[in-house]
Amino acid sequence: MRRKGRWLWITLLILTMRASAGETGHSLVLEMVDAPGSVDVRKLDESVLWAVEELHLGGRPLPVIAVFHISVSAADRLGIGGTSLWRNGGDSKRYELWIVGEPSNNIYSQMAISILERHFALDLDAARRAQAIQSVCSRLDSTVIAKGLPLQSRRTVPHKMNVGISKPVCGDSCGEAPDRK
Repeated sequence: MRRKGRWLWITLLILTMRASAGETGHSLVLEMVDAPGSVDVRKLDESVLWAVEELHLGGRPLPVIAVFHISVSAADRLGIGGTSLWRNGGDSKRYELWIVGEPSNNIYSQMAISILERHFALDLDAARRAQAIQSVCSRLDSTVIAKGLPLQSRRTVPHKMNVGISKPVCGDSCGEAPDRK
C-alpha cells in the first residue's frame, strides 16, 4: 500500500509542475510551482556543453537529462534526501537530476560533470573531478546568457567551442565538489 501511495504522490507532483526544454535538445526541466527559485535551462545546457569541452568529449552524442526541481517538503514526502542524480536502467542514455531547493551554478556544474563521467564511463580522480567542476562553475559565474540568442540545436557537441571568455573568475556559488560515495 505504501508503494501505491508513493506513486499517487508522484503523479500529483507531476500534475503541479511546469515544464521547459533546453535548446540543445538534451534536457527537459519539470519544476514544482512551490519550488524555490527556478532552473535556468540555458545555464543547465551551457554547463553540459562546457563540461564536454573540459573533459575533451567533443563530437560524441549526449545523454538525455530530465531535471525535476522540487521543494524540500515534496522531497521529504518522496523520500529524497537532497539533490541527487539517477540513471534510468542499465544501458539507458537518460538521466534524472532531482534538484531539491534553490538551483545554483555549482549544482549545474556538478551535475554536468557527474552525468558525463557516468555516461562515458570516465575514471576521474577526486582532484580532476573537483578541477573540472570548478572550471565549469567559473564559466557559468562569469557568463551573461542573453535570452533569445539560440544555443546550438544539435545533440552532438562540436570539437571546439568559442566561449569568448579568456579568464573566468569564480564567484561565491562555486563550492567544493562533494565527496563521491
